Amino acid sequence: MLFAIALPDASIIGTFAVSLSSAYAVSDVSGLKHSVRCGVRGAKSFHAIYAALIGISVTIVLIPGSPLGLLTQSVQVLAGVLLPPAAVFLLLCNDKEVLDRVNDPRPTCSRQRSSPCWSRCRSS
Repeated sequence: MLFAIALPDASIIGTFAVSLSSAYAVSDVSGLKHSVRCGVRGAKSFHAIYAALIGISVTIVLIPGSPLGLLTQSVQVLAGVLLPPAAVFLLLCNDKEVLDRVNDPRPTCSRQRSSPCWSRCRSS
């Protein structure tokens, strides 16, 4: 009984976590404002990407006769192929000599409204 309750809950949380992290990645690469804290008015493009990713996912799942098993296995194979390069990248990021060359001089965000991140969200 507990498994029957936990499985849909885990899938819903996973859907939101994957789409939110993908929206962060796309927005960061594109140079767009990306923060849930900024609200819809402060980061319109980020929230549009987030909604589009959820919409695409829903559309794929609701297509009649779509091979969901094949799609799931393909995603798992892709994750297995991308895991070793990601692990090497994370190990390189742990190296201080490598990290100092690409160090981001911008201040980090804090939860205070007076932080630079909050003012960037409200600036436009």
